[in-house]
Amino acid sequence: MGDNRGVHALRRAFGAVEDAAGSPWAERLASAGLTARGVVYCVAAILAVQLPTGKASPANKDGALVTVAHQPLGRILLVVLALGFAAYAAWRFLEAAVGRRGKDGVKSAAVRLADVARGAVYLVLLASAVAVLVDDNDSAREEEPEWTARVLAHGGGRALVIGIGLGLVGVGVYLAVRGARQKFRKSLDTGSMSARARCWLPRLGTLGYVSRGVVAALIGWFLAKAALDFDPAESVGVDGALRRLAAQPYGPWLLALVAAGLLAFGLFSFVEARYRRVLENA
Repeated sequence: MGDNRGVHALRRAFGAVEDAAGSPWAERLASAGLTARGVVYCVAAILAVQLPTGKASPANKDGALVTVAHQPLGRILLVVLALGFAAYAAWRFLEAAVGRRGKDGVKSAAVRLADVARGAVYLVLLASAVAVLVDDNDSAREEEPEWTARVLAHGGGRALVIGIGLGLVGVGVYLAVRGARQKFRKSLDTGSMSARARCWLPRLGTLGYVSRGVVAALIGWFLAKAALDFDPAESVGVDGALRRLAAQPYGPWLLALVAAGLLAFGLFSFVEARYRRVLENA
């Protein structure tokens, strides 16, 4: 009897989650989260352009949050962004809980895991935003080589770091291919767009996704190389990868192109906030 009650309670809970995923609130969560994502990528693009001068904050999401906090009314905007990150995470976890329409088996499991990972990333961003609000001194944050050295010092740490690095390279390739093939179009309500928007907005998405892929692959490569050479100083974050890119022949031009791509992805996030189909599970 108790087992039946437990099963019924689980079914009711799952039904409530499905209802939430198919409600207008899911659309509002997605829109708020995608807008917050757009702001962060636009700020990161501006910081990336300023990297060669050495005057900018790190061109990553934490650096973008610190930069936002230092602007007039920046702390108020940071609170708004934190709420957006929470909304994005909640939306992704909802999608992970109920799954995507038309996907089953291994493909469904992979998509659910990806949604959980995306939600977790934005929970970390939420924590970062709160940390900046409490204390915007980012000098206390642990540098990439430090944590890489700690992992490499443990048994099996080298293989783990190589695996993470290669995984990031794989993510970068996936993002670039997704952008080049414009697979994101399936999630957009193109019927609500004007003819001009249907022509230009997907190109914006392509540039944005390919640029994200390039940055992720660069970070993964430097991380894997650090493990292979057993040199934690080789590992870098987003800003480190972009600085090394800028140091190459034609580096400033390449950096400008990547920065333009990050800006494109930020702007495309605003497009998704307006046109993304969210109620795929309804």
